Amino acid sequence: MKNDQLQNDALLLMIISHFERRKMTNKIWKYTIILCVAIFLMNCNLVPNTDENIQQNNESSLPSQNVTLSNTPYGNSISNLVNCAKVAYYDGCVYVSYGSTFKMKPDGSQRQHISDRWGDYINVTSEGIFFSDRSGGYRGSSFIIVRMNHDGTNIQQLNRQFSHRLTVKDDWVFYTAPPDFSLDTSPDSVLYRMKTDGSQCVQICNHPISRFLIVNDEIFYLLKLRTC
Repeated sequence: MKNDQLQNDALLLMIISHFERRKMTNKIWKYTIILCVAIFLMNCNLVPNTDENIQQNNESSLPSQNVTLSNTPYGNSISNLVNCAKVAYYDGCVYVSYGSTFKMKPDGSQRQHISDRWGDYINVTSEGIFFSDRSGGYRGSSFIIVRMNHDGTNIQQLNRQFSHRLTVKDDWVFYTAPPDFSLDTSPDSVLYRMKTDGSQCVQICNHPISRFLIVNDEIFYLLKLRTC
């Protein structure tokens, strides 16, 4: 798990560095993207197993199977989401949300700028692209949850709260925000869920939490404890 997180950190830092260095040549950019995506795919088990790896898996006493993110109910991997999730993979494309939202093939080809809107905790599913909006920069962002189509069209605002820790599973959006549907910022956040169209929003936890993750049909969260 530690190595997986380090690999994700390396991927995010390299992609962020790319978009900040506008003077890089096209050739350097191409190889940088290929390397970043390769690390990402390896970490998510998207790279096919070799015959040797398959044989080793079959000999293991533990069950093993390949998992493709586009075939799972989640909008991103857990290791990406705990690191603010600037990158997501879905249906043969890599989505990058940093300064703007981009879409490209895993080899860096067919790169498209699909929207000026961008944010943290990007999730991509069959329902579209979701993130906590950071388009206003460090001080001017609303942190509302935004949804758009895979080509950047049909942008929708799903809530009005200051939202973090966004995770999309099936047709549900889980996130943290100030308690009691408050529209103010707060050091304490509780857990909410709503449908991917923004309907049926409910607060499902009364305890202040700092992080959460969803595994199958269970939610695990870390309580934010106060000290005297």
